Amino acid sequence: MSPTPPRLTFPCELPPEKLDRLFAGDEVIASLGRMGARVSLALIDLSDERAAVARRLGDGGVGVVAWLLLPSEEGYFFNLDNPAAAAARYDDFVSWTGKHGLSWDGVSLDIEPSIEDMRLLFEPGERGAALRNMLWRALDRRRLDQ
Repeated sequence: MSPTPPRLTFPCELPPEKLDRLFAGDEVIASLGRMGARVSLALIDLSDERAAVARRLGDGGVGVVAWLLLPSEEGYFFNLDNPAAAAARYDDFVSWTGKHGLSWDGVSLDIEPSIEDMRLLFEPGERGAALRNMLWRALDRRRLDQ
């Protein structure tokens, strides 16, 4: 028996105007369909434009994974510091999915430190403070239990 080839999943984290431009024609969608590939669509917003692209991909036979994210000001990634925001985003996602009649090949949760922590980690002169803050929070047992 020959092994089954892997199913490729392409992450896509574009703003609405670039996202629409990438998938505007049939060529990219047809190529993805021929490969049997999926797109992990970053839900950086729950806009009508993003819903239209998700529908266009699905209608073209491309599986779409909903990649749940928060607005940047709320940390962008789900993590121990924003469980209420993450739960609210999921509820908004479910409503938005129903409103637009979308169906998904899967749901992806991106659990990482906040985007602000990551920015500070790579900011000259801020790395030490960022690492101390991240370590302090990581050792906070109450935060972990919550």
